[in-house]
Amino acid sequence: MILDAYPLSYCDTSFLVELQMSEMEYYANYCATEDYNEDQTLALLRKYFESNSKSGKLLSLSRRIYEEECLNLVYSPLCVMEYVEVITRGKLLDLLGRAIGASALRKVSNKDLGKILKAISLDFDEIWNMESDFGTPLHELKYDLFDPHPNYYNGSLEISGTTLCAIENFSIVPSSYLRSITTLSQYQIGLADIMHLLVAKHLECKNFLTFDHDFMLAKDEIQRLFGLKVVMNVEEMNSIL
Repeated sequence: MILDAYPLSYCDTSFLVELQMSEMEYYANYCATEDYNEDQTLALLRKYFESNSKSGKLLSLSRRIYEEECLNLVYSPLCVMEYVEVITRGKLLDLLGRAIGASALRKVSNKDLGKILKAISLDFDEIWNMESDFGTPLHELKYDLFDPHPNYYNGSLEISGTTLCAIENFSIVPSSYLRSITTLSQYQIGLADIMHLLVAKHLECKNFLTFDHDFMLAKDEIQRLFGLKVVMNVEEMNSIL
């Protein structure tokens, strides 16, 4: 639900992913603590990780977002595409780490991951057309990697408290304004990130919620060029929502 009385806050993909990951970490940790046969070395390592993680703070923020559902949080179709990319990559890396060992992943590029995912999809299509029995390893692999993306349904992330906004009547034309924006390109801020800023400005947002440090590098320029306040701190996010 969007309320006219409050300014819009644009949710960058990194914010949405971290929000989802905090939920997943919470439930994974809960299940682990209930497992009395858990390796105690892994339990200790998890505590070290949690001490340096922002998941606890994010979890309280996510609970508030889910419960209040009127915080004027918006995201765009750009976020949906990036979200699916990030979640799929994370799932595949997790499975590959168990299959070939984490150290071997250092040599695996995103292009390599894409080729693996394409091969899985093609092999699955072939056995699907043959009406093969369900429950094979390939069926399970296809389901794990392609189907159950958390909160992702029919092109929308379906995250309570957030609204997917269409990008309508949007254009980029050669101008002095466009020339000014290329300052961000000189700072090595990528095209996808700049597109998020342009869309957030187009949607008349006032805040830009992100955990991508690239945006902090140019926070003053972003405020001047797009009228957006870059917010990375969880406490500040809580205060403005």
